[in-house]
Amino acid sequence: MLYMVGKNMRKNVTTSLLTNEELKGLRPRERGRYVQNLILNTLDEKKDYALSEIIEKTGLARPTITKHLDALVSTQQVFKESRQLGRMQIAFYKRTGSIKQKEEMKSKNNESTYSFFVLDNGDEKSICIQQKIEDEYNNPTVKGAVTINFVDLQSFITELHAYGARVVDK
Repeated sequence: MLYMVGKNMRKNVTTSLLTNEELKGLRPRERGRYVQNLILNTLDEKKDYALSEIIEKTGLARPTITKHLDALVSTQQVFKESRQLGRMQIAFYKRTGSIKQKEEMKSKNNESTYSFFVLDNGDEKSICIQQKIEDEYNNPTVKGAVTINFVDLQSFITELHAYGARVVDK
């Protein structure tokens, strides 16, 4: 499993986990990327994991894992499903799929970049659109995302076009 951050790291490369001291020594942005990569490489596209399993596998604190899982869910990189088990409701997480194709487009006002990519989880394919905004240091931050299953894509486009015609032209 991959736990380190870096452009030339691959998923199947095995490296050691950072110690708490090493993790604290990283700059906040690097620490966030490290934790998110650690979570992503802990999760699987085929198997669901409960929060307690993710905490056990990563060795990180619950608040840290929860914070970064929420960010990964909001950017459509991780899928969250809540299930009722007896009297308890438990959240399960899994990777949304591997990215098969990616393109980026700048908006006309140059404030946002939109990334379009195809997610393939083996059983089905989806298109994901992420909105990214650059901070004062030109670092992109994902502000939101939407994922549409290929089966629903044509009807989604039709509805989006109709909605846009009603609200944008007014």
